[in-house]
Amino acid sequence: MRVKIKKITLVFITLILLASSCTKKEEAEPINGQITGIVTNFVTNEPLNRCNIKIENLEKTTSTNAEGEYHFYDITPGTYTVSCTMLGYKRDSLIVTVRTGQVSQANFRMVEKDTNPAGTVRGEVIDLETRKPLANCNVKIDQLNLTTTTSVKGEYKFEDIVPGAYTISCRKEYYKTVNQVVTIEDKKTTETDFQMQIGRIHGKITDRVMKFVLNKCEVAIEGTNKRTITSDEGSFTLDSISAGNYTLLCKREGYDDTKMNVIMEEDKDATLEIKMKATAEPTGTWNGKVALAFDDGSGIASDPYIIKTGSQLLLIKEYNELYFKLANDIDLGDRNWLPYTFKGNLDGNNKTISNLKIERNEDYLGLFSINQGTIKNFAISGVQIEAPHNRNIGAMAGYNSGNINNCKVLLDNNSTIKGSSNVGGLVGGSGSIISNCMVKSSNNKSFTINGEREVGGLVGFVEKNSEVLSNVVSAGVSGVKNVGGIAGLSSSSIVKCAYVGDIYVETQGGGIVGYSKRENLSKAEVEQCKAEINITGAKETIGGIIGFAYGPGSNNIIASYSSGTISGHSDAKHIGGLVGWEYPTYSCGCYYSYTVVTSELNSFSVYGCATREYTVTPFDNCTNITKYFQELYNSTIDKYWDYNNTWTWTGTANGKNVNISCPRLKWE
Repeated sequence: MRVKIKKITLVFITLILLASSCTKKEEAEPINGQITGIVTNFVTNEPLNRCNIKIENLEKTTSTNAEGEYHFYDITPGTYTVSCTMLGYKRDSLIVTVRTGQVSQANFRMVEKDTNPAGTVRGEVIDLETRKPLANCNVKIDQLNLTTTTSVKGEYKFEDIVPGAYTISCRKEYYKTVNQVVTIEDKKTTETDFQMQIGRIHGKITDRVMKFVLNKCEVAIEGTNKRTITSDEGSFTLDSISAGNYTLLCKREGYDDTKMNVIMEEDKDATLEIKMKATAEPTGTWNGKVALAFDDGSGIASDPYIIKTGSQLLLIKEYNELYFKLANDIDLGDRNWLPYTFKGNLDGNNKTISNLKIERNEDYLGLFSINQGTIKNFAISGVQIEAPHNRNIGAMAGYNSGNINNCKVLLDNNSTIKGSSNVGGLVGGSGSIISNCMVKSSNNKSFTINGEREVGGLVGFVEKNSEVLSNVVSAGVSGVKNVGGIAGLSSSSIVKCAYVGDIYVETQGGGIVGYSKRENLSKAEVEQCKAEINITGAKETIGGIIGFAYGPGSNNIIASYSSGTISGHSDAKHIGGLVGWEYPTYSCGCYYSYTVVTSELNSFSVYGCATREYTVTPFDNCTNITKYFQELYNSTIDKYWDYNNTWTWTGTANGKNVNISCPRLKWE
């Protein structure tokens, strides 16, 4: 009996020790995760007992209890497919993620086979561009929260789905999400394929002001290695972009860095229009380059392009049929300027372009080679144009076929405008309008404007049907033939213009026009002009107003006067106070007065007056001229003798009441 008790006791102690050992072993193992859930009837919501629950990846199984509950313990963290089967019910499965120390819930709602209809949906997912299958895409029936993953062949499948309309979504990193609405029918398989496109950010980059496309821009997504370069068309594409918020950085030489926030949606590409601003150029001396863009504006009349630098002034040549406006003075820095044809509208805004220098063996030289547009309201100072073998030379333009108004050329002691023919202080030649302009030298006794022939203080050659109105020149002019204080050769009218200065000319020179040539009944007149001159070098055909007047009909001089000195060679001929030589010239209401006439010249009266006749009446002094004018005015009313509108002999000058010995023009 005692032996039995001892044996029983020994066995009992051994069992206790073993149990204790097992407990300690279990406590020593690391804690993993758990999967638990409840299985119910899809229709009645009642719990289902004895359902078979399986973790497919681990081949672990369990069953539900009477309350429909099941439990898996000690599951290594990871993602698993858990399936539920039961006789008379359709198989169901869920994707479950297990985490360390946590309980993952996976509840099933089972559909009876005999009582509820069901269908299947399956399909293939491919890359739209490569046409290759895409594995590991997440496919989901949104309303049922059912998910699956495509196989290596890009295939997916959902079974036992209650008939109805569902939204199925397909997602993959770097691809745009695709959603499709699918109708599932009882006992049928619905084929639904997905074609996935890589997510992209693409767009075009242009200049903010000029609106032209910008190539060679670097485009990058900050914080990533995604970057590209714009094409010649200014376009770019960044591939494989997932949904999210990004900051795009654009860089280009000569432009400010530009950042843009981009929202990349799941199902759409991002399409951008990026406008970059050219880096502001210093407003100092011109650097000899062409700017990339204007400072502001859009090039229309109400919003002209804004010009602040010499580089932007040169850029006009690429867009010159538009509207432009100077915003400040511009210093061209005595760099060799490149003239170009201008066809637009330039408002100088009363600014000054200084230190214009041109040294080129070319015709048509000036700030512009040819002006075909409208130029107004600015000055050019410090001009140096050296082209002794070239024609059509002027500070503003080589030739004008447009409109130049209210512009100035300011010449200093270092200035020169030199060419061979068609040389002018403002323009070399003109076939259109020049009005309210000025050419002024700091020393009008210096021959700043010079050439061989067709040289004028304002314009070298004026074509027929042009207009030269209300211009003033005070600068020295020199040449061999056809030289005038306003125009060297003119086939049009010159009205209300004044010249004050020294002229050197040998043949056909005049205080206003050197050679007035009437062509094909064109109107060639000098009206209400004055010339205060000192002409030297005279050999032949020199006049106080016009040197040589020729053409069918008559070249008229109306309501004009000249004064000053004329001197030249001992054998000089055809020297006149108004006209040197005429074929014929109709002079009306004009006079001249000279304080000095070189004795070697052919003698003519120091004072003279022209009325309605083709002859000049000599006088001894200006007082007699004034009296003669008054008598004519009293006896014969004529607008060119009109002291109310054209002439004045007493009145206010420089703020003082004066008596004028010789009449002066009202506009003076």
